[in-house]
Amino acid sequence: MSILKYAAGVPVVAAVVASLYGGLSYVNALQNTVELNEKTIITMELTIQANNDKINMRLDNEVSKIMTWGNGNFENDNIRINNVEGGMLRAREELTRELANLNIMIAKAITLGESLREAQYKLASEAELRALEEMVRTASDLVRQQGYDVKELARQMNGGY
Repeated sequence: MSILKYAAGVPVVAAVVASLYGGLSYVNALQNTVELNEKTIITMELTIQANNDKINMRLDNEVSKIMTWGNGNFENDNIRINNVEGGMLRAREELTRELANLNIMIAKAITLGESLREAQYKLASEAELRALEEMVRTASDLVRQQGYDVKELARQMNGGY
């Protein structure tokens, strides 16, 4: 009789182990997704920084070319320089606007990444809670069914209904 008592607990233990394995696999997959998104955001930030450095270097080169430009005809050069300076001011204003828009886009991407990370952790917590509730419900049903089976077996052993 004691062997049947222990044999009845084997499906309960198997159900608990299987549920724990499924929950851990799900959490591991979510963690991998978060890490991949973090790597992508870091790569994007590095690319944007490299592009900003290239733009600054090109602007510095152009400014140095303009500063060293001259052929001895200072009146024409001054007129040309004044025209170039006006164009440079307009270009600098446009560049400033574009950089501001780029910074806004970077901030949005960072905020989106952080919110996705927080949402995934919240989703994982809710999923774990649902999985645990389902495990408890399943284990309760299995224990109840085992009780009915034991009563039925006892009735049959006693000779009838």
